[in-house]
Amino acid sequence: MPGDVEFYLEEIRRAGSPVFELGCGTGRLLEPIAREGFNVVGLDRAPSMLKIARAKVAMLPPDVSAVLNGGVTYPDLFAAAFNGDDTITAERIAFAIATYERTLI
Repeated sequence: MPGDVEFYLEEIRRAGSPVFELGCGTGRLLEPIAREGFNVVGLDRAPSMLKIARAKVAMLPPDVSAVLNGGVTYPDLFAAAFNGDDTITAERIAFAIATYERTLI
């Protein structure tokens, strides 16, 4: 889709790091996000797609590769997404279930 990378980068510039890309596939968006200096983690359920993404990361300059391998954990991403408020609400449970279901498709 023309312009989608720039769209996501604009959203990330507003939100900041860390970035969690669910369904990252071959890493098409991971590289430009990392090149912008954002800590980014990609998740995909297809091992074949992740293999391609890892190969792409291995070819990146060391500083960009370090951003992709920056040690951001899921709890870090959760805290960033909820601004440090770990209150469990019905809305957050629904969000977590919907996110989980999308990873099964």
